[in-house]
Amino acid sequence: MPEVLDVESDPLFELLTDALRAGPGSPAWHSAVQKLRGAGAEGSDEYKLLYAARERLESGRDFRAVRAGPQFTRRLFTEIDSIPAGSPGVPTANVIVLLSSLAILAVLGSVGFLLLRGGGQPAPTSQQDLATIYFPQDLASATFEGRIPPAWQTIGKLPLQTDGALRPTAVPMKVGEYVGGGIVLDEPVMPDEPFAVEALFSVPEAGGDYITEVFVADSTDFDERRATSPSELVWLLDGRAQRVMVRGRNEGQVAQVRDVGKPLTVRIVVDGQRALVQSRSGDPMGSEETVKLWEGSHGLAPDKTRHVGVRFIRGAGESRGVAEVRSVRVLAKSDGPEAGGR
Repeated sequence: MPEVLDVESDPLFELLTDALRAGPGSPAWHSAVQKLRGAGAEGSDEYKLLYAARERLESGRDFRAVRAGPQFTRRLFTEIDSIPAGSPGVPTANVIVLLSSLAILAVLGSVGFLLLRGGGQPAPTSQQDLATIYFPQDLASATFEGRIPPAWQTIGKLPLQTDGALRPTAVPMKVGEYVGGGIVLDEPVMPDEPFAVEALFSVPEAGGDYITEVFVADSTDFDERRATSPSELVWLLDGRAQRVMVRGRNEGQVAQVRDVGKPLTVRIVVDGQRALVQSRSGDPMGSEETVKLWEGSHGLAPDKTRHVGVRFIRGAGESRGVAEVRSVRVLAKSDGPEAGGR
């Protein structure tokens, strides 16, 4: 222990330590170099000269790291710039700085390369606002003057009537039983083709025991009795309450139909991954406020065709109030190959 104290208290040891911390160009650096030169030390590399002298003074003890002071880097580069071009030899400090600079440039180059390539990931694409997509082409449409149009087929066990609107026929029901019936478009829509469904309804003053629905399914596996399928995006009206269901789960907000004396327009916009469900009371071309019920991932299988329809679900009850379907339209951005024959 006394040996350690003697070494640390040596003025030369302190001077060398201060010089290495302060860096080239500092008064301590020049003083230490001059002292070593005066003692007969030789060598063109001042850094190596100072460090070797300090190591000799510290011999026999564990190595102690000498940390550069806050001005070390600035003074080191200043000293390098001031070294004459004809100085003999290549100082070790210069080599260290050169290697460090090359390493930093290599890291920056790698980072820049990854940024240019997006980190190996595809560049994110902005999603189109579903509410602003324009659909000028009719893929199919249906009105209900005495029959169901040929491009549509019926599903489920609940019988339907067509006398200016599509509505269910009253049938006797037992408590706890449910039955459904509706229509679905014969021709499917391709999964990567954006489209919209617009349905126009008449809403009764008093809600009954029927639920009216607009649906988009990813299969034709409809239940024979209830006309439902395993994977669907559904808008439904239960009494006056509108809601959205995605694969059997309630999503979005529940909105009440206020103007039951006016027609209700429901619009569902679907693209490859997302969907938007809106409704509006009043004339379809009017200025009434549009209610956004839900927007998000529709959960339909990305590789399966879409099947569009409307239906009614009847529960056990005596009330016959039901929202009737006056028309249905399926719209596309461009005229598809099947649209011309519908």
